[in-house]
Amino acid sequence: LLGGLTALSRAAEEMTDELAAAAKRRADRTGRMIDRLAGCRSLADLAVAQGDALREQVELTIGDVQHLSARSVQIAAGALEV
Repeated sequence: LLGGLTALSRAAEEMTDELAAAAKRRADRTGRMIDRLAGCRSLADLAVAQGDALREQVELTIGDVQHLSARSVQIAAGALEV
C-alpha cells in the first residue's frame, strides 16, 4: 500500500511539473504576442499579427495536449510498475 501511495504521489508531482512548464511556455509566448501586437502601426499589421497570434496559440495548445497526453501515459505506466 505504501509503495502505491508513493508512486501516486510521485506521478502527481511529475504531472504538476509538466503542467507548470506548459503554463510557463504559454505565458512566455503570450508576452511576446502582446509585444508584437503593441508594435503594430496599421490595421493591416494588426490583422496579420492577430492571425499569427491565433495560429501560434492553436499550435501551442495542440502541442501541449499531445505532450501532456504522452507524459500522462508514461507516468501512469511507471506508477503501475510499482
